[in-house]
Amino acid sequence: MTQAPVLLSNTPRMLIVDDDQAFRETLCSIFEPRGFDIFQAECGEQALSIAREKTVDVGMFDFHMPRLSGLETIRQIRIIQPSLPCFLMSAALDDAIRQEASQLANSAATLQVLSKPVSLRTITSLVLTALQMSGR
Repeated sequence: MTQAPVLLSNTPRMLIVDDDQAFRETLCSIFEPRGFDIFQAECGEQALSIAREKTVDVGMFDFHMPRLSGLETIRQIRIIQPSLPCFLMSAALDDAIRQEASQLANSAATLQVLSKPVSLRTITSLVLTALQMSGR
């Protein structure tokens, strides 16, 4: 039995934030075999707690969550980890979400906005590119 190759020399750490457990597990099943350490959060508050305790290399955030939206969570995490590459995902993506996200984009870190569902090829390629651009 062969294992999936590790994509990067150091083990990258990913934070997955989504109130949908099945979607979090799907992302885990994509990235764990590729050598990622995964931290999961079901809400923005849990994500902030993880970001205070652990350094992560990339974050995946659902937009629609209770209490803190994915965008608000990214805004607060960027105070803790300013150069964290982030991916904001939504099944109900619209121009208002894109516009709000563009106001949060900065030169220190990637902020990609993706429509769910997203293809395996797209998500793995974008994450790898973001990590390479951030020096990971």
